[in-house]
Amino acid sequence: MAGDGEGRKLRTWKAEKGLDKRMAEDAERKRRRYVEEEDTSKSIQNGGDRRHPIFHSSNTELFTKTELMFIREIEDMKKWLSQLTACMIKNHTSSHMAKLVSEPPRKIVSEPPTLGSSSSKQDFRGKQIDKEPESMHHGSLASKIPKWMPVSFKPPQGMWITNTEEEVAAYIFMSTEILEGKEILVRSKYGGKFGIGDRRSLQTLMPSHYVSNEVISMVVCMMTNYTNVMSDYAFCWYLPPKFTQQALALKATPNTLAHRYRTSFMGYVDLISKIFLPVNDEDLHWYLVVIDMEDEKLILLDSNPYPERRELRLLQARKLAICFQEILMDRTFYELRTTECPRISEFPMEEPKGLFQHPSSYNDCGVMVAKWMMHSKDQKTYDQITLSGKSRMRLALDLILDTHNNIKDEVVNISNMTLTTFVGAWANFEV
Repeated sequence: MAGDGEGRKLRTWKAEKGLDKRMAEDAERKRRRYVEEEDTSKSIQNGGDRRHPIFHSSNTELFTKTELMFIREIEDMKKWLSQLTACMIKNHTSSHMAKLVSEPPRKIVSEPPTLGSSSSKQDFRGKQIDKEPESMHHGSLASKIPKWMPVSFKPPQGMWITNTEEEVAAYIFMSTEILEGKEILVRSKYGGKFGIGDRRSLQTLMPSHYVSNEVISMVVCMMTNYTNVMSDYAFCWYLPPKFTQQALALKATPNTLAHRYRTSFMGYVDLISKIFLPVNDEDLHWYLVVIDMEDEKLILLDSNPYPERRELRLLQARKLAICFQEILMDRTFYELRTTECPRISEFPMEEPKGLFQHPSSYNDCGVMVAKWMMHSKDQKTYDQITLSGKSRMRLALDLILDTHNNIKDEVVNISNMTLTTFVGAWANFEV
């Protein structure tokens, strides 16, 4: 009886608070959602007629036969993409990738859509690359991709870009709801683990996102490949952010750092002109330290300097100079006996004036560091290097399509098949 009295009190209290009604409503809402999910799953498996969850809509209108064909094609494509994703995550060889790419879902359209014509311009290496005429914008791409297709970052309007680049851009920035994000898209010829990049890390190049360590490391590996291709001597050294983090945190001695990074990122000192050291300041800001060996000076490049952090960053630049001087005391870094060890720790510090500045909310500091590394290897001034709305997209495409990427062709094929399948399915849907 005591228990029954306590039960009456509890029911009275719940009634006063309206809890019984709210709990009943929540239970009913969960039951309806469960039933709808079950019905949707069964309808897709049995060729039913409920709206597929890919549309994220509560509309319960019946599908036509053409619409149901479109849904099944999308399901086939997603299964195929999941196989490709698993293949890329497990780092399979080119032969494995080629087999999957050659066996896409049933053919939807005879030819992939034409996404633009091309003329020419130069990239950061001075090499001629394709571009679209000035009258060509990304609108042709957007008009051929379903509006619901979850591409988070499309080529900015007016950007000169080839058909292949548009396909790769759509694949890079496709939502992780469709693809996992762990797919390996970059495997550089230099740098070992530092030259490996997945789709999730490349997506930090979307507007206003803070650029990840992996992206800066990929830029380092791309430029290391460039300097080694141009000459037997590495006239410029590019070190990954991990090096500067370990050097500044004193987590490794200079000799240990030399042992870890020499094979991939260093060479002989005799003909070196510059050493580029990107620094990640507490995962909040990127800046670049350049050791100019020809002019014997230290250069601090900062696109958004904070007065409160200035002295600390100057001190960190000096610490990196001292570390490198100790590394270069090892005579095995010199091909000629007559070459003297540079007194890097005594180089004067320079903070160039007129550098490109950006609002802190834009998070463009990492992109600016990448552009300084890519475009200032032969320059004495740094104030001519700027950013535009196209810089992030161009950097993402360069990292994948440059010759440093050993799996470039596989990524291009997957991008083409993915976009073609999506656009072809949409074409059938509109018929």
